Amino acid sequence: MSEEAANSNSSPASVCAECQQPANLKCSGCKLVSYCSKDHQKNNWQVHKTLCRPFEIQTSPDLGKHLIATRDIQPGDMILCESPLVYGPRPHIVEAGPVPCVGCFKLIMCEQSPRCDGCGWPVCHSSCQGLKDPTNHGLECLILGLRPEGAINNFHDFYRQDTLMVVRCLLLQKKGQKKWEQLMELEPHLEARGRGTDVYKNVEERIVNYLEDNFLSRLKDLERKAERDLLPEASASVIHRIAGILDVNALEINQDAELSAVYPTTSLLEHSCICNTYHVFDDASQNYKITVRAAVPIKKGEHISTMYTHALWGTQARREHLKETKYFSCNCRRCKDPTELGTYLSALKCIGVDDRPCGGNQLAINPCDPNTEWACDKCEVKLTNDEVAYLVNKIGEEVDYVQLSNPTVKEMRELLTKILTFLHPHHYHIEPDKRRVTY
Repeated sequence: MSEEAANSNSSPASVCAECQQPANLKCSGCKLVSYCSKDHQKNNWQVHKTLCRPFEIQTSPDLGKHLIATRDIQPGDMILCESPLVYGPRPHIVEAGPVPCVGCFKLIMCEQSPRCDGCGWPVCHSSCQGLKDPTNHGLECLILGLRPEGAINNFHDFYRQDTLMVVRCLLLQKKGQKKWEQLMELEPHLEARGRGTDVYKNVEERIVNYLEDNFLSRLKDLERKAERDLLPEASASVIHRIAGILDVNALEINQDAELSAVYPTTSLLEHSCICNTYHVFDDASQNYKITVRAAVPIKKGEHISTMYTHALWGTQARREHLKETKYFSCNCRRCKDPTELGTYLSALKCIGVDDRPCGGNQLAINPCDPNTEWACDKCEVKLTNDEVAYLVNKIGEEVDYVQLSNPTVKEMRELLTKILTFLHPHHYHIEPDKRRVTY
């Protein structure tokens, strides 16, 4: 946490932590310590900062680095506020349609858009303010400008927006060594992304070879001529590591732009499907700072957590998503409970026997086991996990198909009536459809 300006919400009876005189200002971070002036707050920061931050970083074999509360934290209390190490276009493959401007990240139509005078990449306007910002596009423009002649009209095949975050990460070596070191300390899960895996092959072709063939090989020629390293670390192994760090740690910023960002401390928050924090992002004027606050009371010694998947998905969908994108299996209290803490988001209606429904619910016996059986909570009927997965996937496909066809309220009601034959009324495929019918 940085030195925060004190606010004036404290009692006049408070005393300054620096000089012990009456004080009307409080630390805006923890609101526990008072000061008579901003100068005294700054003077006291080295002493106070260890108390202001309500957590410590611990390490364990199972979780790696994670955050533990060092004092009781109340709902709404700020846990941390920090700027990103790096931010930029989301590292998603764009094969057609709009792409983000490299200056401000607003979506633009690639084929019809102007080009940056320096590198030729698509922009919203030739005078976009972000193009000259040295902390934004200004530095990467020098690298992207090394593109081969004739590439400017290859559009989506050449302008691979999903590679720009990797370039920005590499450029941290020039912008700030501390940020570069903080980035490279984050977890990349390389053990799950090794040679022979699909993700390794994709990164090798999509990012490593692309950057090497179009930009980095030319940069190396310049380095030889200049007799000095411009980007000391830009090998294939470093790029693979960065790609892993981005996949595991980057957060999507839900604003009027296609953005992702990596935060040094927020990235250490462990996952829980019943997490105890929420976060908000500042806008571009504040460089997309993130503020993490307590959602519920957090006691001293408890783990501080966030959620890296969709809160309203069922257990198997959440766990599969986490395994695929974050490379771990969640075993939190919600995942272990067949009813998902009484929400029944994954429950099916039991079909009973002889076409006589018993009125019970089919629930996973061991939700954390991908091969678990499902059992009714009223009768003896059981289903295999494959049978349940097939049914739920088919229903999901039908729901997606209907929703994409701009359905009428009548069509949505007919769909709901049909799938309610098989699914619990609180099933995660039901709730979005209910909202569409309601609104």
